[in-house]
Amino acid sequence: MMLNGGFPKVDFLNFEKSKILYIAIIIRVFGSFLAYIFQGIGQKNTNATEAAILISTEILFGALFAILFFDEAFNAMFM
Repeated sequence: MMLNGGFPKVDFLNFEKSKILYIAIIIRVFGSFLAYIFQGIGQKNTNATEAAILISTEILFGALFAILFFDEAFNAMFM
């Protein structure tokens, strides 16, 4: 963006033009913020060994669920 003229102009008063920005903000809040809150609560209420196993296998289960539920192709670019 810096090479092509900077940030795009967003008209916050026109909802149709800025709808994708609002959707991205909502996804960010619910997808990331709340997930980390729940992860912290879960870590606090379980022992350290179980929490370490679950957190260390997060990438494994993420890849596995993407392959099983969303028909993602598993290759070198997937990682």
